[in-house]
This record gives sequence, structure tokens and C-alpha cells, in this order.
Amino acid sequence: MDVFVDLCQSLGLPVWIAALLQSAKRLRSDHSRRKKAYRLLQRKLISHRVGVKDKSLPHQHQPTYVYPEEVKMLIRSAFPKDICGHPDPNHDEVVHITLEDLWKMEGRGKGEVDITYEELLVFTTGADSIPPLGFQQPVLIEFYDQEPGTRRIPYASTCSLTLFLPRGVGEEEDFKELMNTAIKGSLGFGKV
Repeated sequence: MDVFVDLCQSLGLPVWIAALLQSAKRLRSDHSRRKKAYRLLQRKLISHRVGVKDKSLPHQHQPTYVYPEEVKMLIRSAFPKDICGHPDPNHDEVVHITLEDLWKMEGRGKGEVDITYEELLVFTTGADSIPPLGFQQPVLIEFYDQEPGTRRIPYASTCSLTLFLPRGVGEEEDFKELMNTAIKGSLGFGKV
């Protein structure tokens, strides 16, 4: 996943696209992976209603997207085998996606958590990937009460694979902020 994140950053693209590439990577051929990456990107754009004309209809026909050159370069770089060029479609239904459209979907608004699944896994287990045979036990989630006048952040026991979360946090935004503080502020174990 780090390779895809680095590629996104080098091309000035939001890193959430790296997760789409990671999902597409599971397919056999680069041709299939490229198609899957574009399909996943299209779904994300549609779910954010980018280029969808009638906002009241949940699933009208899907728009045809034309992506910025940076996205095309990213997907070609990630899955370089057997590339054949296709011209961009050119008709009335085409929606030209800009870098700004992609960055708007980044979700860096107030209270948004910019945490990857890998960071959550490292925070909870100390491992940056799931071991080939899995963990010796499932990850547990335990809850603790917030004491009046205190603000304890979530914490984890990597030995027992337990994530401890606060009970009684009134607002979703407050919980997101606590999780972000805990995970981003964690030093972790580092890599040797």
C-alpha cells in the first residue's frame, strides 16, 4: 500500500485513491486491475454525486467520466503491463473530473479522521499487516467510562489484541477527534 501512497503523493493526488489501487491489485492481470481501479473510482465519484445531474434520483444512469492526466498516469504506473491507449470519450454525457473534484472527496473537513486501516491495525496489534495464519485470537474491543472533568483517549494492548474505547462521548465529532489523537499521536514500535 505504501507504494501506491507514494505514487499518489508524487503525482499530487489525494492518498485515498491508493486504497482503490490496493483493492484492484488482487486481480490477476494489470489490464483487469486498471479496469477495476477505474470502476472503483467511478463508484466513489457517483457516491459523492460528482457529475450526477438529477440529485433526487439515487441511481440514474451512470455518467461517463474523463479523468485528469495525473490519474491516468497513476493507474498506468501502478499496473504497467499490456497498456493500450484508448481515446477519451467525447459526447454530451461526459463529465470531466478535475484534481479539485478528487481533493474535495478527501474528507478533511472538521472532525474527519485521516486514519488508514493499516494505522488502526498497527495501533491495535503492533503489526502492519495481518499475519499469513491470522492472529492467535480475534481483536477485542473493551469500553471504559470517561470520568467527569477528564478526557482519556482510546488506547490499545497489543499483547492481548485489545482496543479500549471511551464510553459516554456525546458527539461523533469528539469521538473522531479522540481516535485521531490516539492513533496519530502513538509512537508505535517502529520498524527495524
